Amino acid sequence: MFPALTKLLTCGEFIFQYGNNPRYELADGELIDMERTGPHEAVGGKLATKLGIAITHV
Repeated sequence: MFPALTKLLTCGEFIFQYGNNPRYELADGELIDMERTGPHEAVGGKLATKLGIAITHV
């Protein structure tokens, strides 16, 4: 894990340093380390999609 940043990042700085890494997100100048999605989240997402499609076809 990275230590807490003492200064806020600009959008340009964030893109330069982390632009190719989907693990990080910029929110109000703060670097956010996103949690990785595991297989159980993928299954839940697919199930929610299937349910949504089924509901709209009723």
